[in-house]
Amino acid sequence: FPPRSVALQTLLQFTYTSLFGTYTAHIYLQTHSTPALILAHSYCNWMGLPGLAFTQQSNILHKYRYALWGSHIVGLGGFLWTLCMWDLA
Repeated sequence: FPPRSVALQTLLQFTYTSLFGTYTAHIYLQTHSTPALILAHSYCNWMGLPGLAFTQQSNILHKYRYALWGSHIVGLGGFLWTLCMWDLA
């Protein structure tokens, strides 16, 4: 594997796991519930990272890329908004 590819994949994985660790710590501090952590971890493992194959021109979904990017952005915004509202409750 090319070193650049390995470095990018490692950086992505490190960033994702750091953010997920922060998120699960936040869940625990809010709920004091281990089952909530297990559920969140199971759900994230099941869903995985968002697929971005639609960005490649050879992909059949490429013609819908703007709608797919929009749905990713709306989903992330909704998640962050919900997270912030949870802190206010």
